[in-house]
Amino acid sequence: LLRLPTRYYDASSTGMLISKLTYNIEQVAEATTNAVTVLIRDGLTIIGLIGLMFYLSWKLSLFIVIAGPLISRLVRYVSERFRRYSSRIQDSMGDVTKVVEEVVSGHRIVKLFGGEQQELHHFESVNERNRYLNMKLVLVNAGSSPIIQFIFGLGIAAIIYFALLPSMRQVITPGTFASFISAVLLVMPPLKHVTDINAPLQ
Repeated sequence: LLRLPTRYYDASSTGMLISKLTYNIEQVAEATTNAVTVLIRDGLTIIGLIGLMFYLSWKLSLFIVIAGPLISRLVRYVSERFRRYSSRIQDSMGDVTKVVEEVVSGHRIVKLFGGEQQELHHFESVNERNRYLNMKLVLVNAGSSPIIQFIFGLGIAAIIYFALLPSMRQVITPGTFASFISAVLLVMPPLKHVTDINAPLQ
């Protein structure tokens, strides 16, 4: 900020710059610490467990392959919504900071002309927009994780049904099936973690 030219400050409000320095940087910090750590750790766990599933029974693992594209398409759709709302929230936070900064720096003028109510309504307006956008982001985040879990649950149900068919009982042993189901169930928590960190990452 100290090295930026004067024309940059002429084109930007002080509130927007303060918001970028506080709110936006905090989001980047969260994404580069918690989100990336979870993504690497749980991502490798998921890959390892899926590899184990294919090693135990490639036929049963095909249900995971079928569920995979459905989950990835849903994640792509949700990610686009996250990015859109996050971008709007960043601008909205800049508007909130801008209004506060203007009132604080110009408090004498506001009091002199009796503009308290006008400034209050202005703040309520930008703050309400910020609340609305945050609620939309929470709604998308709250809806995406259960849907992904539901798709994965359907995959597990299909695996159990297929494994209990008479033709499969001769191919897969009870021990192998128990190991396979254990691997499938162990995938669920890291999968949930990865979907939960999608919002801060986007």
